[in-house]
Amino acid sequence: MGLIATLHDWTDGDILTTADLEGAFAAIRDVVNTYGVLTDTARTISVTNIWSATQTFTGGWTAGAACTISSGGFAVSSGTTAVQALTATTGTFTSTVQTAGAIRSLASTVDTKVYSDSGNSYGVIGTISDHDLLIVRNGVTQFYCRTNSMTLQNNLTVSGTLTVSSTLGVGGAATLSSTLLVTGAITASSTINGQTISASASFSGTLTVAGATTLAALSCTTLSFSGVATFAATPVFQADLDLTTSGSKLLVNGTNFVLQNSGGTSIYARTTGSGSSIWLGYPSSGDVILGGLTVNSDTRGYVVLPSFAGAMVATPSGGTGVAYWDTTNKKFKVYSGGTWYSSAAFT
Repeated sequence: MGLIATLHDWTDGDILTTADLEGAFAAIRDVVNTYGVLTDTARTISVTNIWSATQTFTGGWTAGAACTISSGGFAVSSGTTAVQALTATTGTFTSTVQTAGAIRSLASTVDTKVYSDSGNSYGVIGTISDHDLLIVRNGVTQFYCRTNSMTLQNNLTVSGTLTVSSTLGVGGAATLSSTLLVTGAITASSTINGQTISASASFSGTLTVAGATTLAALSCTTLSFSGVATFAATPVFQADLDLTTSGSKLLVNGTNFVLQNSGGTSIYARTTGSGSSIWLGYPSSGDVILGGLTVNSDTRGYVVLPSFAGAMVATPSGGTGVAYWDTTNKKFKVYSGGTWYSSAAFT
């Protein structure tokens, strides 16, 4: 407040008059009424004041310019606090902070952080009503969360464990250097690199594998190989194994190759094209052994020849070497050079 000027320079023997007394008190009254802070009249403070004790403002407090609190912090115990602009080194909020604008860091040399104190169970960043939650970088949305879905606009790099309890949809490349734990479904329209699937995986579209793949169990409607498929264990096919690509081969690197039907029924080898043949063996590749008898009491392991009752009059498409068993005449007949030849009757 303004200073009170010297009222009167008194000396011994001066007479104090009523006018002098009233004038002195009037000067004091005018200064206090004009510049005093704790009065019922609005005042404008143009100088710095230092409060050395706690102040309580029950009727509110309005600051038209910047305010600096050098220590101790600023606590609002109840009610709603409206701040046009707030700049702080560290902000601690014990309740919900609502803003119609943005909470941002203006310093270019520090990171902006929104985190939960270690004493709390978790931290929450979200929207109160049913609106999208966006994470924007340089004016471009990088991530947004909608009802029951989260979308990442760019690549996802996870160096720790990523746990997804619902559906994970990847539209771009997902590179994971650690564990991906998904208890729901994974929907990927692009590439997933470096993953080990220890439980079952279901793919409704096409699964393309560029490198070596180890599968403990694989169940699919259609399985297509553009390269060589190597099985370290026994593959079980409950549907057709389709090798329709020109030059396709079923390669076996072990000692023996066993084609076995564990259901106890027959195994068929057939062609669907007219005039096509089935080859057992290949020139200069080794002998073909038919059957597998071990003792004279074996009931299985025989070679079964095609049979027909009587003489064959057709010209076989297989040409020379075609043979059959004539059940009527008990003869073995072979076609060669346009003629059917017959053995003597067996007895």
